[in-house]
Amino acid sequence: MRFMCVQETHRDQTLNVASISGMKLAAIKHHRKHGSANFTKPNMTIQSVKIYEQTVWATRRTTR
Repeated sequence: MRFMCVQETHRDQTLNVASISGMKLAAIKHHRKHGSANFTKPNMTIQSVKIYEQTVWATRRTTR
């Protein structure tokens, strides 16, 4: 798995940032009830992140 989106993270800005062992946090949308977090493999370089009202987009580039 190279990319993972976790929904319903239930994390606002006052709580610890979500983490998954062996993956790197690429983008996060804070929300107490909903929220989402996007994770990538550690070897991916994130070029840009755009956070919209209800969607998080991450542009990625794989480094080899």
